[in-house]
Amino acid sequence: FLYLPALLMKAGVPMVNAVQLWLMLCHAGTAAIMYFSAGRLFGSRITGCLCSILYTLGIYRLGNCYTRSAYGEFLAMMFLPLVIYVFYEVFFGDGQKWAFLTIGLTGVLQSHIITAALTAAACSAAGLICIRRIFNR
Repeated sequence: FLYLPALLMKAGVPMVNAVQLWLMLCHAGTAAIMYFSAGRLFGSRITGCLCSILYTLGIYRLGNCYTRSAYGEFLAMMFLPLVIYVFYEVFFGDGQKWAFLTIGLTGVLQSHIITAALTAAACSAAGLICIRRIFNR
């Protein structure tokens, strides 16, 4: 994920500007993914917009970005809403959306290992709770 700022720096863009542009794209990606996920999960564009604003401007997420410079965790948080939404869809809705789950889990795994481990534990626990749904189909 850090190839974009690296390529910008190779093209002559100062490092600070390259990282700031990358952070802006990460914020936009987080807002878009949360809007998509919450809008589909709750069935309302207004709820999706509100959730997107609240999640994107969350103190912990912004603290990871600007106070701690924990860019891996910050980036992994971009994919968490997608994982939650598609996990719900696989078990309670359209099971054909598993490809989006793969994208979300791969994004988390490639970004931050600790978040990936916590996400795997949460998905395993939720999967065990909802295992009857799989066998009832």
